Amino acid sequence: MADDEVLHRRAREIFKEGEIGRAKIYIDEVVLAECVWVLKSFYKKSREQICEVLSKLLSLKYMANPRGKMARESLLIYKTTSLSLEDCWLMVLSKSQNYDFQTFDVKLRKRAERGK
Repeated sequence: MADDEVLHRRAREIFKEGEIGRAKIYIDEVVLAECVWVLKSFYKKSREQICEVLSKLLSLKYMANPRGKMARESLLIYKTTSLSLEDCWLMVLSKSQNYDFQTFDVKLRKRAERGK
């Protein structure tokens, strides 16, 4: 967000290393959830803004997240529903592994049933 110059400069250096092929960058799903929470609660960004930037980030060729496609799918569901990213992630993960998805959350269960 560039509100801390030192951290912003360091982040740019890390991403530059990835861009020029010197590094692969891994963003875990837990970190992704934390990013969503911070962007929404602290920076007051909309779901659409959050999903746009994080989806682009996960699509960079030097990202090493083997479940990046699932993370982007979770972000898309998050963007188009009122569900939490964590719920979206669990739904996508369950589907990808052919797990029987169970929840007591009625809204989440209905959304998951539509995705079958």
